[in-house]
Amino acid sequence: RKASIAAAALEAGADLVNDVSGLDDPEMATVVAGAGCPVIVMHSRGELATMQRDIRFTNVVSEVCEDLEARVQRAISAGIDVHQVIVDPGIGFGKAVAHNLRLIRAVPRLKRLGHPVMVGASRKSFIGALTTADVSRRLPGSLAAAAWSARYRVELLRVHDVGETRQFLDVWAAIDAEESA
Repeated sequence: RKASIAAAALEAGADLVNDVSGLDDPEMATVVAGAGCPVIVMHSRGELATMQRDIRFTNVVSEVCEDLEARVQRAISAGIDVHQVIVDPGIGFGKAVAHNLRLIRAVPRLKRLGHPVMVGASRKSFIGALTTADVSRRLPGSLAAAAWSARYRVELLRVHDVGETRQFLDVWAAIDAEESA
């Protein structure tokens, strides 16, 4: 979220910036453009400490797409290469359970924005709200979100359980390839 932290991370060898604020820091785009690295522009509204209060959307999918398009334009205007921009709908960041479900279901629409899409639904609280599972027992729900995302070929998944998710996706891909053969 902070350009100074991103700059230090890039100096230390990072090769991608995942900005959960969607370039809210006015200097972030300049730092990323100067580094020539990819940037994940995530949708969020409000401050981290309070964003889960008073959540309001008229149409969450349309509003998130519009906000992401504006943030992408901000990135490009600041000199970030259009091919370096990845969009993230911000699952769990200022969204209610129903909003998160709609956004995951809307992956095909997000892909129409013309940029790689990252979905980060792993272990999120909406899974706990739907299943009553505490955070340590949310792998099955996380895999369900990964499955939906894989169905629509998102380019990136942010996950906690890397090995389990990799195995799941390998089997998913094998089944999908067999169906296509």
